[in-house]
Amino acid sequence: MQTAMKATAIRDPERPKRPLSAYFRFAAALREKGTKDVSEIAVAWKKLPLAEKQPFEQAASSDNAAYRKKFDEYKSSGKLDAFKRDPAKPKRPLSAFFLWAQQERKSPDIAKLAVSEAGKVLGARWKTLPAEKKAPLQQKSKAESEAYNVQMKTYKESGAEAKWLGRTGRLDIVRKAEAKKQAEKQKADDAKAKKKAKDAAEKAKAKAKAVKEKETEKAKLRKAKLQAAAEKAKLAKQKEREAKEKAKEKARVAKEKETAAKEKAKAKAKLAAEKKKAKAAQDKLKAKEALLKKRAKAKAAAAKKKAKAKS
Repeated sequence: MQTAMKATAIRDPERPKRPLSAYFRFAAALREKGTKDVSEIAVAWKKLPLAEKQPFEQAASSDNAAYRKKFDEYKSSGKLDAFKRDPAKPKRPLSAFFLWAQQERKSPDIAKLAVSEAGKVLGARWKTLPAEKKAPLQQKSKAESEAYNVQMKTYKESGAEAKWLGRTGRLDIVRKAEAKKQAEKQKADDAKAKKKAKDAAEKAKAKAKAVKEKETEKAKLRKAKLQAAAEKAKLAKQKEREAKEKAKEKARVAKEKETAAKEKAKAKAKLAAEKKKAKAAQDKLKAKEALLKKRAKAKAAAAKKKAKAKS
């Protein structure tokens, strides 16, 4: 409710109204004559001779003096403060720091400083103030705060605040402000819930997409593995076939070599036999020739002997 009350820019009906300035009186007079353009009115006022401005300024000055007197009376009566803040509302107590600062501001070295500069100096000093000096101030502030909370509870429960708001014309404004605040909160909550639901849906969608992509990737991997296994089996089969063909070829070559070796051995044996046979024939021929030669020699010797015997 306090936040809503700060936003209530309403005016006390009993507060005296500030009179128009000389320029606005002049502007009102021109508008009555039909001049509506603001820039034209401003130019006309600027060009207006002092003698013609004087009646407007005198009237404004006279009304302003009367206003000041009424406003001072209004303010002195306490109505101004009572309208700004409920006199029955408990006043919030000072914190430990402000209780201490209130006394410190009276010291000569702080009193001569500007408010903002004094605040900085006091803030720095408070930080270094010993705990034993802070303790009494903190206890006092705590006791006053507890008493204030009790008083505020009593004040609110008594209905005094609502009465003051109604009396000063703020109650409807506060209610509207609170309703607006509640509506804005509800709108924000709805937007938050909508966003949360959207985020959850997007997250679920993203998760489902990720799962699908993962499954697709797994399927691709399985397919690749099966293809690799099939390729490996094919390659193994091919290698086995090639090994068999190689072994077969090796066996064929070995057999051919063996056959060739046998043929070669056979040919060699045949050749050896033929050589042996030829040699035997040659030896036989030589023996026959030697025998014939021996016989011829023996015959010749016999013939020679026979011829010798005849002679």
